[in-house]
Amino acid sequence: MIKFSKFGRLAVAAAFAFAIAACGKADKEQEVQAILDFVPADTPYVFAGLEPAPDELFDKLEPQVDTMMSAYAEVIDSALDAEMAKLPDDSDERADLENARAAVGELMSLLTIDGLRDAGIERGAKFALYGNGLIPVARVELTDPALFDAAIDRVEEKADKAMLRGEIDGETYRYVDIEQVRIVLGSVGDYAIATVLPTSFDDSQLRVVLGMDKPEESLADSGALAA
Repeated sequence: MIKFSKFGRLAVAAAFAFAIAACGKADKEQEVQAILDFVPADTPYVFAGLEPAPDELFDKLEPQVDTMMSAYAEVIDSALDAEMAKLPDDSDERADLENARAAVGELMSLLTIDGLRDAGIERGAKFALYGNGLIPVARVELTDPALFDAAIDRVEEKADKAMLRGEIDGETYRYVDIEQVRIVLGSVGDYAIATVLPTSFDDSQLRVVLGMDKPEESLADSGALAA
């Protein structure tokens, strides 16, 4: 089995790629703190990109992100090859690993700068990673939610396994349950959302986490961030 540490490093790399892609030149005509309307005023933490950064900086950083993601893809591919070499050619586990390798390849492609653009995440996108109570939420602006959904479709197709789907008031989200934990991914309105929450959450609780119902007092309202 591939050690969890490899996936941990992949997650760090993906987060870095996400931050570089989303933290660029913002649309000055938009309210830069609008995304903070979704963040509860009493959030235990928040990491957000609200302001434009110099294009010159990102012109230098973005190629490094692509190089890093390519290196991680090679590491994971090699690890999967080593695992498959231990298995009979006709085993179900080997077939699962081959699908996993294809899905990882598609995911790593998605996490390149061009891949993120194709998924509707532009350099000017605002983003926030915050806690809705104990629930971690990642939110990023999308230029076109359909592009993001299509990108996830491609990952699922390569994996030969689709995530489960739920719907609230016409908004569709995808999820995977692992024992008592539910990993949720989807586009809601003009944002991509990723979160991890208990499977026991009902629709009213999920609406808050997804931002369909905004908090009674947001970080944008409270002025706590400026203070």
